[in-house]
Parts: sequence; structure tokens; C-alpha cells
Amino acid sequence: MRKINQKIALSVALLLAPAANAAEQSSYVTPTAGPMSMSTLAGTYINPALRALASCHWGTSAPANGPGATPIVYQCWADTTTNPVVFKRYDGASWVTYGALNTSTHVWTPYLTGGASGGVPYFSSAGVMGSSAALTQYGFVVGGGAGAAPGTIAACTDDQVAFGRTGNAPLCRSVSGDLTFSAGVSAIGANKVTNAMMRQSGALAVVGRSANSTGNVADIQATAGAGGVLRESGNAIAFGQVATAGIADSAVTNAKLANMAANTTKCNATAGSAAPTDCTASTMRTNLGVDIGTNVEAWDADLDCIAALSSTGVIKRTGAGTCSAGAVALADLATGTQDTVAGYFGSTTVSAVAIGNCSNALTYSTSTHTFGCNTTAGTGTVTSVATAGLVTGGPITSSGTVTVTAAAQSDQETGSSNSVAVTPGTQKYHQSASKAWINLTNSGTTYAAAQAFNVLFSSRAGAGLIDVTFPTAFSGPDSYGCVGTSTPGLVVGFPSANKTASGLRIDIRTSAGAQTDSNVFLSCFGDQ
Repeated sequence: MRKINQKIALSVALLLAPAANAAEQSSYVTPTAGPMSMSTLAGTYINPALRALASCHWGTSAPANGPGATPIVYQCWADTTTNPVVFKRYDGASWVTYGALNTSTHVWTPYLTGGASGGVPYFSSAGVMGSSAALTQYGFVVGGGAGAAPGTIAACTDDQVAFGRTGNAPLCRSVSGDLTFSAGVSAIGANKVTNAMMRQSGALAVVGRSANSTGNVADIQATAGAGGVLRESGNAIAFGQVATAGIADSAVTNAKLANMAANTTKCNATAGSAAPTDCTASTMRTNLGVDIGTNVEAWDADLDCIAALSSTGVIKRTGAGTCSAGAVALADLATGTQDTVAGYFGSTTVSAVAIGNCSNALTYSTSTHTFGCNTTAGTGTVTSVATAGLVTGGPITSSGTVTVTAAAQSDQETGSSNSVAVTPGTQKYHQSASKAWINLTNSGTTYAAAQAFNVLFSSRAGAGLIDVTFPTAFSGPDSYGCVGTSTPGLVVGFPSANKTASGLRIDIRTSAGAQTDSNVFLSCFGDQ
């Protein structure tokens, strides 16, 4: 019963063992003297020793945790100095490496201790590996047979080829003849590949690459009886008709064209697209719209006469093949109806309208387009011309002068007179008139006057600050006021410190008070 309790205590101690350390190389030699509790024995000695044994005594230095603080023969050690972790066995004198484990890629790499540098591993017998002697640099590996180490033959010189033999090692030989090697590149001699050596092609085909890319050759097939030629079209090589793009400019000479009928030219006499045909002179005249007797006059002497005229005027035929140009004589006019006039009466064509015999004035009605007589008659004398309002100097009964007085600047500024006439030169002085205005457009920091009256753009003093001047100055800085408008949302002001009789400064701001450049219109009212 006591032994069972001890086993239970040992199991509990094992379960309560602390976590792994930075290395697992605790001594696996337990103390032989007591007294000691089972918890101390398990937690301090047995559990650490079991972890060291289970994890191959891993750490960055060789374990020295056996009897006498030295490793024992065949003890394992996982050397964690680097990754992959190197696994070693102690042979009684030194640590022998037998493999490595990459903890990142989870790849195990076995080691063959005692292998020759430059040699290759092989199975010297079933399940037993050995190492061959160092292989010759650049040489060929040659099998040694069952249980024998592989060997090498000397390296071939540049551009040699190794030839195998059934009873001996391969031999290196330089290649000559149809096939040669130079700088590692094989070459076939000129004219070494005969037609019989090439693969067969299909009937009516050539071997080549039809696509506009590098690749294997193939048959480019023609169609029997199609009369096609091998040509490039649409970035591909094939048999077919030669497209227009395949004929160079001016390449087709007159001699290559089909023979034409006598006294003809090539044309298309149809109403749509068609191949050209031989056209006679008559057909060509019809195509060009110059048919004699239909579109143009046939030649005669009268045409020569007209062509020879050098003076201007109305052309008159004076005889067969003779003519003249000049004014129309009355004798040359056609005869008409007596007491009528010719003109455009209610129409765009000339017509004749009769004129009646009137004792008074002749009248014309634009509604009936006829002439008539004025039936109201009488004579008299003007006895008086009265004047009123702006006109003074009357009444005039025989002769005299009437006067209209122009308003002066003072009349406009007073704005109360009704006996003088306003002229363009004085209209601007009235209190209701704008004495100066300007429409300024803005692009970045540049301003320009689109339209203006009595205002000149002077300069941009800063963001949103524009100075203007008045060619005709006001009476003083306090004798006028201005209003301005800009982009919706902006406020236009006029600092009093920059206001004079001959100019002012425009101040454009946002609703938040920030000065900004923008289009602006200014209009000023006051006394000049």
C-alpha cells in the first residue's frame, strides 16, 4: 500500500513539473542519499532528467550532464546554435553529426559522416551507405557495379562529346563532319541537311511559319486550282490573292494593264461601285455632265464672237457671227402697250401696269398694285409756326429761328429744370446717373477690364485688393459712393483709408472675412 502511495505521489509530481527551460540539459543522475520528499525528487531531479532525455539534450553547448559531468557513449545532443538544428551522437571521444532539422521548413537532412569531400554517397551493401572518393572536377560519374564505389573519368576538353562503350569507360572525342561544337554551341555545317533529310510536307504546301511570332514551322497550305500566291496579309503568310496593300505605289505600269479599245478611257459608267470599263468619248461626256446640246452648247460662230468681247454691257447680236456689248438703246427695247409702265408690281416678275390720265397727283396702291389719281386738290400758305416746351422763338409767321437750349452740368446736378434739353455730354451729371463703372474679370492674380466708363484698372495690391482710378475725378472723397458685386457668397467693400477723389481700393472677401481674388463689378454715384 505504501508503494502505491509513493507511485501516486510520483505521478502527481510529474504532472506538476515546471515548463521547459531555454535548454534541456539537466543531469539525469538522481541523488542516492536522503531523506527527500517525493515532490522534491520528482520536481528537481526526475522530471528535468526525463525532459533532457526526451528532447535529445538540446542546447547551444554540448551536454555534460552524465555521471561525472561528462557525456556517456551514444548520448544524443540537438545543437540549437543555428537553424537547422544539428543532431549529434557521442562516440566516446567526439560528437558525430548524423543529421539536421530545419524548424522553419520542417525538412530533415541526413549526414554521411566520413564521406570524402567531393565524393558521392552510395550503398555499399543493402541498407549500408558509403562515400566514394572525390570525383574529378568537371569529370563524368561512372558506376562501379554492385557494392563498388562510383568513379569518374577525366573531364572532356572544350567542345568534346563523351561516347559510351559497353566494355570500358566512356571516351571523350572532338566532333567533326556535318555536326560541330564551338563554345558549347552545336552547329550543322553549311549545305549538310539535304532535302531528303527534311520532313515531308503536305501537297501544294510550303514549310514555314505563318504567324507573326517565333515558333515551330508548319505546312502553309495552298488550295488546288485557286490561283493563289504566297503573300503576307493581315500579319500572316498564306496563299491567296494579292491585296491592294501588297502592291507598291506606281508598281503597275501601263504595259501591265489590259489592252483598251481605240479612242477610249477607263471609267465607271454605272450609278454605283463597279470595275472600270472602256468608255467612249460620248460616254465620258455623259458621265461629266457636258453632253453637247444637253448640258453645253455646240460650237458656232456666235460663241466665238461672245468669247472675243472685251467691253462690258448688254450683249447684242448684230449678225451671223457678229455681236457687241454696251448700253441698251431705246430703239432696241421691245414694243409695249401705250400708257403703261413695266416693273415688279406685287410679284417678282416684270409686268406692265396701266397709268390713268390724272389732273392731280398720281397715286399707287400697294394692296391692289394699281395706279390711281389724287382727287383732293388745293393750295395755301403757312401763316404761323408755334413753339412750346423746349423750343423757343415762336410763333413764326413768315421767317425766323427757333431755339432749343441744351442743359448744362449745373442743370443736371440741380435736376429741377424742365426748359432745357439733355444732351449725351451732360446726361452723366444727373444725380441718378452712374458717374463711373467698370466690369473687371479675374484669372488667378490677373485682372482685366471687360467694359468700363470713367474707371481705369490701376493695380492688384494683394489677394482681393484692386486699386482703380477715375479719369474725371469726383469733387472729393466724401462726395461719392460706390456699390460692388462679385461671385455669390463674396462681399465687396471699399476701405476709407484708400479712398480719394480720383480713385479707391476694392476689397473682396469671403463670408468668413478672408480676402480672395474674383470677378467684380463696380458702379459709383456722386458729384463731379
